[in-house]
Amino acid sequence: MSKFFFMGKPDIMGKNNSNGFAPKRTAKPGTELYPLTLIVNSVERKSEIEAILEDHSLLASIEVKAEVPEDIRELDFALSKSIPQVFDKVLGSVDLSGLKFVQSRGDLIAARVL
Repeated sequence: MSKFFFMGKPDIMGKNNSNGFAPKRTAKPGTELYPLTLIVNSVERKSEIEAILEDHSLLASIEVKAEVPEDIRELDFALSKSIPQVFDKVLGSVDLSGLKFVQSRGDLIAARVL
């Protein structure tokens, strides 16, 4: 290692001189920036969808078209909540019998695990 240390600006920007600035920010669907686009068949269905949107504080542009099949997939996606996976505890060698073998002064002792 030499005594001459680098006194300039370190190259933290990387190859393309980008430091994490994203000019096109990502926004959640259903906000002002990215409203949901929904197609319904009737005005009554539109009022039902508007009530659901108001309950969940989402924004959407709803079109009423009788000849086109209803498309509310974006609303279903926005309302679906992901559930974390929970795994059962894997049984260890001690868990089956409930005893833990401890070596004390050269002899093996079976002790009850609490």
